[in-house]
Amino acid sequence: KRRAVERANQRLKAIVEFSADAIVAATPEGIITDWNPAAEAMYGYTSSEAIGQSIMIISPEQLLGESNDVTASVAGGQYIKLMQTRRQRKDGTVIDVAMTISPFEDHAGNVVGLSSVHMDITNQTKATKALRASEERYKLLADLMPDGLMVVCDGKIVFANPCLLKIFGAASPSDM
Repeated sequence: KRRAVERANQRLKAIVEFSADAIVAATPEGIITDWNPAAEAMYGYTSSEAIGQSIMIISPEQLLGESNDVTASVAGGQYIKLMQTRRQRKDGTVIDVAMTISPFEDHAGNVVGLSSVHMDITNQTKATKALRASEERYKLLADLMPDGLMVVCDGKIVFANPCLLKIFGAASPSDM
């Protein structure tokens, strides 16, 4: 049984060590107890710098209240799935992250620690913002165009600019 437990622990250690996502464990009070290599790469703190520190070292000052609330909620037994927020690297750079945070309990059901997986979603956030900005420019251009414009998809009008709606006396593309 002891060997089976040791093998299971070795497998778990390998999963944590080689994960592409930052994996951080902390006490219920928010003191970092484990910090994998992906956390080092994401946040810039070495494991020896992070372990023993408050999890707040990666929280931007304006989000300290949110971080305290999340830590308290998870320490109270709540599980948080894919929370999108911002965190701060050692060099001060603020990044967008998606985090899943869960409590871990002892055999009696008492929360003895917190485990979190952090994914850097900064590039996805930038791409989404760029797409929205492009869509807004397209819509503004179409809305201001002096000619009628429509977009048809699968034989159905899915967009008509105000000029075309005026030409057809319609309130929306579905009225045409």
